[in-house]
Amino acid sequence: MGWETVCLWSDVREVFDLFDFWDGRDGLVDGFKLGDFLRCCGLNPTCALVMENGGTKKLGKKLKLSKKIDLIVTVRALFNALESSELHR
Repeated sequence: MGWETVCLWSDVREVFDLFDFWDGRDGLVDGFKLGDFLRCCGLNPTCALVMENGGTKKLGKKLKLSKKIDLIVTVRALFNALESSELHR
């Protein structure tokens, strides 16, 4: 794992901990807040993408996002790499 990935992982984990704190410190985040969670991680998902990955329109359905943190970090790292390559054109 490179330095940038470590920084991304700790950033995403910090966002998760904040959302988990406000949802009762049970290691779960409400599906209603999934879009907000991903946006706080620096991603820009569509509403359809959020709904396809566990998002809900009502509060109450909890998601175990801690297992998805590695995936979120990978997507964010790829997004950063794509942004960098387009800036250098």
